[in-house]
Amino acid sequence: MRVSSFKEISLIVFAISLIQVASGQKYGLRAIDSMVKSLVKVKEDTNKIKLIYRIGDAYTTIDPVKSMQYARDGLARSEKLKWNKGMAAFNMSIGNVLSYAGRYDSSIYYYNRAYTINTSINNSGGIISALLNIGSAYQDKGNYNKAVEYLF
Repeated sequence: MRVSSFKEISLIVFAISLIQVASGQKYGLRAIDSMVKSLVKVKEDTNKIKLIYRIGDAYTTIDPVKSMQYARDGLARSEKLKWNKGMAAFNMSIGNVLSYAGRYDSSIYYYNRAYTINTSINNSGGIISALLNIGSAYQDKGNYNKAVEYLF
């Protein structure tokens, strides 16, 4: 009887979790739609690029293809404005999408680009993020010795 109760409780908790994830994605899509609609109203400057970043970031786990499209667009716009902080952020975003897709070598390439840019502008938070992401990608890839170099 006790095992049966545990199975029932586990099933209920699992069902509730699925409902929360589905509703979270639905809310996430509404928020994304709202940001996308406001994108046309925003002036072509770093504020627009920041909005593009938020949209792409929100899509990372919901729709990685769209996330990558926004990241590449944001990177191009940042490069056009010569905005280093934006370039670093979008290189990191591209790396995140690639890592999420299991393309660790490619993600490491973009994380290294982000690291280089962040180093050039003395962005310590960005430097730390890039190093941690590089280490995590090596860890996910199974190269633990290399991961330790970046994570500790």
